[in-house]
Amino acid sequence: RLRSDECKRGFALTLIDYRMQKANELLKKPNVSIREVSQRCGYPDANYFARLFRSQTGQTPREYAARMEKGENSDA
Repeated sequence: RLRSDECKRGFALTLIDYRMQKANELLKKPNVSIREVSQRCGYPDANYFARLFRSQTGQTPREYAARMEKGENSDA
């Protein structure tokens, strides 16, 4: 069931948000490659995924994964 804010944002932006949330979860796991995360989130091109991830989060997937490995809070 869609929430009203999801309807206002449109399908494409809602899908990107969902995929980025999934990427955040996967990047918290040790020993998961960026390419694997990219593919599991529906992005066959890991370079495109990395650029999109950075535009959405302000950091690269590698930087995010390193922060999670150190135990830093992603909401900082």
